[in-house]
Amino acid sequence: MTKTKRLLETTEMIVLRKIVGKTLWDRERIDSIRETSEAENINEWVEEDRDDPENDDMTTWDETKRT
Repeated sequence: MTKTKRLLETTEMIVLRKIVGKTLWDRERIDSIRETSEAENINEWVEEDRDDPENDDMTTWDETKRT
């Protein structure tokens, strides 16, 4: 796992744990916290978003804005 993906997932879990009211001491699995909070994996979401051609920033720019 790359450093960026690991940081995204770590931050996601910190936020989700606070939302659900769990701590590291509760030893709750990542999957069950995601299921409880009804959240999807942030890394999968980012990969899907990057692969979507509609999210390409360059397609929304005017030709005059490109340098």
